[in-house]
Amino acid sequence: HFLNDIMQTNGILAAEGETLDIENEFSNDCFMAFLTKIDQNLEDKDMSTLLDVVDYTIEKIMDKGDWEYINSYVKRGVVTIVNYQRQNREKIEQAVEMIMTECRREMDKFQGFYIVIGVGSEKSALADTQISIKEAVEAVKARIKLGTDKIIKYNELTFTPVNVAELT
Repeated sequence: HFLNDIMQTNGILAAEGETLDIENEFSNDCFMAFLTKIDQNLEDKDMSTLLDVVDYTIEKIMDKGDWEYINSYVKRGVVTIVNYQRQNREKIEQAVEMIMTECRREMDKFQGFYIVIGVGSEKSALADTQISIKEAVEAVKARIKLGTDKIIKYNELTFTPVNVAELT
């Protein structure tokens, strides 16, 4: 519920519509989101077991670090928000690479499933994690052009998203 609320608003909603100030509850100075998405080239199947495997893999790797994180399931993936100290940025990138490697290994056990991880940019405020989540989603969408089984970082994309409605 916490992560879903962040994705839809700027903070946790309290009773009577008040917004709680939770910014000071986090001890680290950076926030970043990434989306670990499962793709398949088969007919639509129940992916709950695979999502559990992805979630477990993320937790197994992220639990080893000196940061806070939270996962939330989305339709065909897991969104992760990480709260970390700026000096741990490289360790976060290494953790995401390890997650990719482990998820690939798990997906190899099942025919026709692929992984892509979209990484949003680093933010300095909890309220801006909405932006990082949207960037992670945009990075995942870029798999149509860049392919699956890879990590796609939003801030490394070299093409501009085009609004289809503007093309007419």
